[in-house]
Amino acid sequence: MDPSSPPDAAPTPAPDTVALLGGSFDPPHVCHVLISLYVLQSGRASQVWWIPCKRHAFDKRMAPFVDRLAMCEAATRWLPAVRVDPLELELDGPSYTLATVRELARTHPGRRFVWIAGSDVLPDLPRWHRWSELAAEVPFVIIPRGDDDPPPPPAGTFHHLPIRFPDVSSTGLREALRSGAVVDGLIDSAVAHHIRERDLYRD
Repeated sequence: MDPSSPPDAAPTPAPDTVALLGGSFDPPHVCHVLISLYVLQSGRASQVWWIPCKRHAFDKRMAPFVDRLAMCEAATRWLPAVRVDPLELELDGPSYTLATVRELARTHPGRRFVWIAGSDVLPDLPRWHRWSELAAEVPFVIIPRGDDDPPPPPAGTFHHLPIRFPDVSSTGLREALRSGAVVDGLIDSAVAHHIRERDLYRD
């Protein structure tokens, strides 16, 4: 089987297929929601679980986990098929995708999981923690980023979505918020309220 499915070859998941959207969610924004909705509506999964990372594998500075978790819950409050899972709060050490996937497989043995990732991470995947084991355990749903998608690594199973989303990033939003720029329409109103209440992204 070709490990890289063409864009028009959408897999047909069983009802128990869950797509995992992991990341810092610092802050969560409209594209996180759009990606989740597309994965659901295109039949690639019956549910999407957001997995905020507790501690970045490369020690990247992030807002407190409790704030990022609260913002994720605020952003998905109206999406019954999207669940926010605080799993990584219970795991030791940095947030490694392999540890997260294995813990979910252990605690939800009847589920089949796929991992959502942006195409910009494809060149870095072989550097992920114990990549060969991860590649054998979970297929990837790839979100196009930028104009040209790099090729996937030789190992692993990859399904590329035939759609491009707006160029919105948490990094750009943090910079905009620090400068006092208006970000209306790019983050949920409840997320914006939490940011103001907690005085996040000021420095």
